[in-house]
Amino acid sequence: DIVEEVIHPEYSNHIQSMMKTYLNSDDHRDVTLVCADGHLVSANKWVLSSYSSILQNLFTDPTFQNQFCVHMLQISCKSV
Repeated sequence: DIVEEVIHPEYSNHIQSMMKTYLNSDDHRDVTLVCADGHLVSANKWVLSSYSSILQNLFTDPTFQNQFCVHMLQISCKSV
């Protein structure tokens, strides 16, 4: 039964494992944050969007679609 499969405790572990693999893979990092201190941080737009409505709006803006860097002029790498 699909409902039992979804609520089964191992399903949660599988999702966590899958997300960890996804987030640790360089293949899924599609944006670079350029921090105020000059450090570069590779990230995933989807993950950033889930934490910040400002970044979500930026990433969904058609004028940003081909951009791969976000300059964080007031934010140091330690804050990211």
